[in-house]
Amino acid sequence: MKPIRVVQVVTDSNQTGAPSQVLFLLQGLKGKLDNHIICTEGWLTEEVRKSTDATIHLIDDNLSRDKQIKKIKSLYKVIQPDIIHCHGVRSTYVGRFAAADSVAKVVFTEHLWTNDFHLPQRFREIVQVAMMRRLSSRADVVIAVSEAVKAFLIKRRIVDKNKIRIVSGAILPQEQTALPLKNTIGTLGTLTFIKGTDVLLGAVAITKTTIPDIRCLIGGDGPDRKMLEKLAETLEIAQNVEFLGAQDGSKEFIKQLDCYIQASLSESFGMVILEAMSAGRPVIVNDAGGMPELVKDGGGLVFKKNSAESLAKNIIELLGDKKLTAKLSNEAAKIARKYDIKTMADKNLEIYQELMNK
Repeated sequence: MKPIRVVQVVTDSNQTGAPSQVLFLLQGLKGKLDNHIICTEGWLTEEVRKSTDATIHLIDDNLSRDKQIKKIKSLYKVIQPDIIHCHGVRSTYVGRFAAADSVAKVVFTEHLWTNDFHLPQRFREIVQVAMMRRLSSRADVVIAVSEAVKAFLIKRRIVDKNKIRIVSGAILPQEQTALPLKNTIGTLGTLTFIKGTDVLLGAVAITKTTIPDIRCLIGGDGPDRKMLEKLAETLEIAQNVEFLGAQDGSKEFIKQLDCYIQASLSESFGMVILEAMSAGRPVIVNDAGGMPELVKDGGGLVFKKNSAESLAKNIIELLGDKKLTAKLSNEAAKIARKYDIKTMADKNLEIYQELMNK
């Protein structure tokens, strides 16, 4: 019996959340399927060549959407997939419309949206949600990467709830290392409004009155960096905060921390949170998106949505209680082990087999 032929469609090849999850998926499916991927050249294609058995089919990132659809349609004719698995709204747009004449089953994974996620331009959000609704109606299965994503899909009437499956993402496990115990907290990510770094800085200013030697490391770069640096000066915490710029992975950054903070306005899943937990770092997360799900069984604290005061209270509590820190550290490492590549890939494989048996 020939293996199921599955093509992953992702238009972003940068080292971000969705492409990383596609890479993990292909690594987990190696030897189990006839694997293919349609994507643009970049970080993802380099990693796919190194660690998977997937056949790569390139599309030009500079092409218009109509031309990308035409190109992908021609690739489908060559690949003859049994299942087309699209990741994210843009990929699903080109991937699904290119499949108009295909008999393949279509799977769509939503990696981004929750009820707490919003675009800066209201009109763009309305258009994108409407497009998601149209695309999802044409998919055989829609995968949500968390309960929060599922709640969004149902509340915004994106797709019938019977079509939704939840498959959490995966992480590469990190070695659990000793906490430095130097009152050091930190966060890692692109410096944009959605990451809530301004809330974190506000919390540091409040925490400083109780823990004068509080140290906050901010990894990553982005359009809001200068504004955030100026905010740190205004709050008189510039000496407590270090902007470290872009990082080559998270491992060495996390090692420096006693506690990892994620103040994002929304995270559908939270890869870096789990990487920090894997290394035995207690986490403090915003009560938004899928973040609270990660610590529902321990390993961290949840602060009141977008509240610097609530975050500061949690930081002071955690750094001031070594027993609590040790307890959460061990819980975090244990919980993170559940989010492995094999489990994630096997759940996707079950969905593919379910579709092929219909």
